[in-house]
Amino acid sequence: MAVDCTIEIKKKDITSEALKKFYKNLEKHSVTVGIHKAEGSKQIGNNGYTLIQNAIKQEFGGTQTAEKTRRFKSPFTGKWFYIKKGTELNIPPRIFIRIFNDNKRKKELTETFKNQINIYLKSNDYNSVYEGVGLWAKYEQQQKILDSSIKPKNAPMTVEYKGSNTPLYLTGSTFSAIKHEVH
Repeated sequence: MAVDCTIEIKKKDITSEALKKFYKNLEKHSVTVGIHKAEGSKQIGNNGYTLIQNAIKQEFGGTQTAEKTRRFKSPFTGKWFYIKKGTELNIPPRIFIRIFNDNKRKKELTETFKNQINIYLKSNDYNSVYEGVGLWAKYEQQQKILDSSIKPKNAPMTVEYKGSNTPLYLTGSTFSAIKHEVH
């Protein structure tokens, strides 16, 4: 889900052709932040499951039903687990990518965009505006994983499997996959 950031420019704000060109270049470009195709297509585990499939499951939540009885050992804690065929596993949504959907966060994004424009206006460097916004948004998404604000916490079995109660963080692959791209 894309979040648009709009800055209104009034005629009196544009005083030269250079400013008009700068703002026109801003309109032609954009930045995306999240897990992009290159990182998302990486396989995690040995069953063909990709990082983006896992990120989507974590972001939006979902339910899985064990198709067969499974017994497995955690490579992180060494504990053994048993899940009976037909067991329903619920994965709650844990929003870490769509964090700019509320008004407070939209205002922060808009302010960051305005600040970057002010920094790079004189040098006419529209690309750096988007680089700055992208880096900031990437940091905010990653910080959401690290700051313990993601709710709900892990299920007891997940805590035993991982050896921790930090949602969305096990090997760091999802965290590291969050990137920004200027288009």
